Amino acid sequence: MKSLKSLLSLLLLLPVLALAQNSDRSVGDSSNDELVSHALDEVPEALLAAARQAAPDVYFNEAISFWEDDFRVYRLSGRLYREVWHVYVRDDGRVLLTESDTQDDN
Repeated sequence: MKSLKSLLSLLLLLPVLALAQNSDRSVGDSSNDELVSHALDEVPEALLAAARQAAPDVYFNEAISFWEDDFRVYRLSGRLYREVWHVYVRDDGRVLLTESDTQDDN
């Protein structure tokens, strides 16, 4: 009877222990909300091509990524004359948003 109680106690504790282990593991790992800076040569070529198609002639010089809705999203930033461009591309190649802003000298 005592071994049965011990076994039942162990079975009831396993899910709790698994949750505790997963939460401990995520403490040292990078968070899903964290912005990660990338060199352009680290960005997958297909994503860079999608951004270049969405914003032709833009010279991209910066890339960051973050998690959104279970997808890694890359924000590729660059310039075209006096305009700053940001193209948001999901890791599956889908362009989510293209935006530009004119820079003033004032």
